Amino acid sequence: MKKIFALFLTVGLLMTFALPATASIAVTRDMVHAAGRVMPSATSATSTNRQIRDVLRLTNNQRRMNFRPAVREHAALNAAAAVRAREAAQNWSHTRPNGQIWHSVLAPHGVTGFAHASENLARISGGANPADAARAVTSWMNSPAHRDALLGNHTHVGHGVYFHAASGTYFWAQIFMHDNTTRNTLGVWDMVVGVTLMLLRAVGL
Repeated sequence: MKKIFALFLTVGLLMTFALPATASIAVTRDMVHAAGRVMPSATSATSTNRQIRDVLRLTNNQRRMNFRPAVREHAALNAAAAVRAREAAQNWSHTRPNGQIWHSVLAPHGVTGFAHASENLARISGGANPADAARAVTSWMNSPAHRDALLGNHTHVGHGVYFHAASGTYFWAQIFMHDNTTRNTLGVWDMVVGVTLMLLRAVGL
């Protein structure tokens, strides 16, 4: 009965609020450079591209459930995050192997003029597929510094994942950016999705 009720409630919410939004709520949070953390192993095998799509979707689900606007995928940030994922295998730090701070990776990929940026790192090993996106996002949400970065005042995001064969470890990099021209706001659709996800979680779906 709980599942049936949740499904009816979800459909009702979507029908009620799926109209174009005429107003939105601005969200402001400070930037955080989050520290890295070891993640548990995952269990299912999918492609790297699928994992990156999944981690973007799950990141935005978490943002919406915490009444933050969704962030947009950014191709240049994806490229920068791919570099940082590889570098994390060499030097598990927000300092790059060449001694520079992590965000020095942005300019060579054409990412300039941003108001602020944040980085999350994660590493996992073992299991059938330790690169599983859900494990990555759960790990970040369970760490206060990572959570602050994931829910921060950002407009765009990029993700990279790298498998270090010698150690059997997957390294994740998540880079957020808030540029100076995009005003990210919490719209009606973000709120509808967030409330719906919270209701589904509450009834165990």
